[in-house]
Amino acid sequence: MRNKSFLNILGALFVFAFVITSCEKEEEKTKTTPDVATFPTKEVADYTAKAQGFLVNDGNAALTERGFVWNTTGAPSLTDSKTIEVTGKAGFEGTLTGLTHYTVYYVRAFATNELGTTYGDVDTFMTSAIKATVTVAAATDVMGYSAKVAGNVSYDGESNVTEKGFVFGITENPTTTATKVSVGNGEGEFASDLTGLKANTTYYVRAYAINGVGTAYSAQVSFKTPEALPLVNVFPANTITKTSAAVGAEVTQSGGSAISKYGFYYNTTGNPTAADSKLEITAGANMNEFSFVDTLKMLDLNTKYYVVAFATNNFGTGMSAVSEFTTLANIVKWYVPGGYQGWAPDKAPYIMNTIDDPNNLEGYVNMPVADGFKFTSEPDWAHTNYGVGAPGFLSTTGDNLSVSEAGYYKLNVNPITLAYSVVKVQWGVVGDATPGGWGASTPMAYNTTSGAWEGVFTLTKDGGFKCRANDGWDINFGDTGNNGSAEYGGDNINVTETADYEVSLNLSTPRDYKISWMNWGIIGDATPGGWGTDTNMSYDAASEMWTITTDLKKGELKFRGKDDWAYNYGDDATNGSLEPGGANIPVAEAGNYTVKFSKKNLTYTITKN
Repeated sequence: MRNKSFLNILGALFVFAFVITSCEKEEEKTKTTPDVATFPTKEVADYTAKAQGFLVNDGNAALTERGFVWNTTGAPSLTDSKTIEVTGKAGFEGTLTGLTHYTVYYVRAFATNELGTTYGDVDTFMTSAIKATVTVAAATDVMGYSAKVAGNVSYDGESNVTEKGFVFGITENPTTTATKVSVGNGEGEFASDLTGLKANTTYYVRAYAINGVGTAYSAQVSFKTPEALPLVNVFPANTITKTSAAVGAEVTQSGGSAISKYGFYYNTTGNPTAADSKLEITAGANMNEFSFVDTLKMLDLNTKYYVVAFATNNFGTGMSAVSEFTTLANIVKWYVPGGYQGWAPDKAPYIMNTIDDPNNLEGYVNMPVADGFKFTSEPDWAHTNYGVGAPGFLSTTGDNLSVSEAGYYKLNVNPITLAYSVVKVQWGVVGDATPGGWGASTPMAYNTTSGAWEGVFTLTKDGGFKCRANDGWDINFGDTGNNGSAEYGGDNINVTETADYEVSLNLSTPRDYKISWMNWGIIGDATPGGWGTDTNMSYDAASEMWTITTDLKKGELKFRGKDDWAYNYGDDATNGSLEPGGANIPVAEAGNYTVKFSKKNLTYTITKN
């Protein structure tokens, strides 16, 4: 707020100078009161400001006083606060002190001679806000690694507090460059936990508050953490074997005194303590924070273990959280070299046990010629190998075992007793969804290329089926969970749509047996069912192709299996060769067509009739 602009003031000064220099000097000058101007206040702060004035003329009489007067109500006079400047040039300044922050003030210059006092125009300014007022209380609940502190912003300094909290460290008078905990904003009380402290250590804490003026800090308080249990972290076990595991840990806090011993507690029941098995190490001198690793040995096979790391100081023993690991099972593979494959153990199929069936090595082997064979404990001849022994048993000194005819065989061996069996198997499908019902198996054929038993069958909706060997129930597979995994005696496989299905039973990977059933159809806006419903195809055994004769529209189609987009084929190059997930196949014009699809060769034809 200004009552006279700089241009007005400068104009008055110009006129005054002109009159002085152009008029003849009078014999006797007339005395008047002084003429004084107020310039804008500068360097305004929270409690001070610098006023500026200019003596236009002294009224032809000696000045007795000049300076500035100010107040907070307007039109200040000599009865208000003032500062006196009696010497100096025409321009003069005065520092206004004892002001109140964030307050509007009115100031004007004055000058006094023997005839009286004259005031300049009033200048208005406002002092600035100040930093907030913040306090901190003594720390409470002081523990080895934590403490609680509280503070209060009692006044925001007339500027919004945008952040408040605590700063702390091990050196005095910490600032926001030290460890900081932000607790919010605005006026009022606040509190926080200080965590991650070191035991047996003195800390210094100040509360802080940030507003538009700057950062204010409270007085400082201090506290000392007591000694505490060590803090220990355990790492996941690694290099796990059948009887051992490597374990590691770190002492992240010593608890304020040197570590005397450390190591691991472990058991098989959970929450291990010092009363359980232990691996204990005596600490060296001055060991405080450190990492350590070791190996737990003489463990049981295929067993879950629980382990904690520990460290002991003068205060006591601190333990980590619980970590778990399971030792490896005694999984054994024996190889089956023989005349049927050139007596090469490194290229031979194998049989193996499982965790749940540890004393039964099992596998299926196709022997296309009747010849001898053996079992080897490794894929070479340098280790133990087994031949025929007493009836039904193997021997490490026995002659070659043999089969009387070529075929597909189920092999089982007990690696402890060396009892064994070799059973020739022929697989088929059986069930009320199959042509033979539950009374007779419909044979499958072994595919030497895929290593699976396969067949295409017309399966009936709402029926079920399984795969079984030798037209009996001693050896049969179902699919418990409907996930493609074949399990001995598993659930019936339900058929939801009457159609031709490719059924495949793959036993070539020991103990990881797979079963699948797949029908094929066409789908797309060119087909009768559009993109929403498959139009099923039939299987032609003579040509080994899936085929359908139907009316097609102008549009596109693809081949899809089991009504599932996970199994679809298209033609990226429109060249009669199919690719998984390939591009839609165009049909140029409507008409009656015969469509053929070879799943075996991934080729197709679309012929207009």
